Amino acid sequence: MADQMVQPKFSSTGGGEIEIGLTQKPVSPWGGLALFAAFGEAVGLRKAVERALAGVCRNSPNALPCADLYLGFLVGVLTGASRFLHLERLRADAVLKQMFGLSRFVAPTTYARFFQSLTGQAREDAWASLVSWTLGLLPAREHGYILDIDSTVVERCGEQEGALQGYNPRKRGGVTHNPILAGLAECRVILHG
Repeated sequence: MADQMVQPKFSSTGGGEIEIGLTQKPVSPWGGLALFAAFGEAVGLRKAVERALAGVCRNSPNALPCADLYLGFLVGVLTGASRFLHLERLRADAVLKQMFGLSRFVAPTTYARFFQSLTGQAREDAWASLVSWTLGLLPAREHGYILDIDSTVVERCGEQEGALQGYNPRKRGGVTHNPILAGLAECRVILHG
């Protein structure tokens, strides 16, 4: 019976030694985000988000600061969330909370309500503030940067707001959205879309 117990160390295929054990420290499948968290800290991401969302007020006494909501949502996107519901998996991850200096992750509906509560002007102001901050981080170039303006086609099915009949690569005469994107080619920064 003792022969069948798991050995605490074993050799890996690559030739190194791997140790198996227990720890009381919290673990996360998203530990690789530590590099992004360190980058965010180095460039002042939290302060930039706080400035960008300074005009947005929340009335609930339990409300998280807007920067925490925004950064929590950003962490969700970085972990592969493509729907608000996917943010639920972050709520139990103590490591990510500590990495990004968040007091807690909230329910997915809280993120949705937060973004729905932003007026058009608040969104424009926040975007302008964050783009201005991003451009301030870029190094000066002798010949400047190239502004790259391009459009793309996003196919739509059914009746989507703003979708019009136009070029559709797969369904001739089908409806699409045709966003126009502006970015800086050398540093791959999207300025507006």
